[in-house]
Amino acid sequence: MPVIVELKEVSKSYGNSPVLDGVSLTIDEGSITGIIGKSGCGKTTLLSVMVGFLRPNRGRVYYRGKDLFKSGKAVEGRFGFSSQETSFYDKLTVEENLSYFGKMYGLKRKIVNDRAEALIRLFELESAADTTG
Repeated sequence: MPVIVELKEVSKSYGNSPVLDGVSLTIDEGSITGIIGKSGCGKTTLLSVMVGFLRPNRGRVYYRGKDLFKSGKAVEGRFGFSSQETSFYDKLTVEENLSYFGKMYGLKRKIVNDRAEALIRLFELESAADTTG
């Protein structure tokens, strides 16, 4: 089976606190892989590095043989990820959160605005669109 994701000697620290230290792994296309461990052991950090949300301090991450952090648009938007932490920013309004994440994926302003309006209508959030956290 072809390799879909590969990590080579990936390390990630927050300040002086190492979280990942030389992690290497390959995930074959079509396989199912689980990441298990105690709370605080680095699972979310590992997954965040694997999908490109966090840049490692050392090492390389490849998606279908392409360096995840050098390929830019070639791999952008290929991953979905949901962590245990909240995904929205309390200080932004509902509409601002939708716009922020749309822009993160490189969508044009008109598309972001149109989709944000459609989602607000779909989930009947018109009365809450301008409220925060």
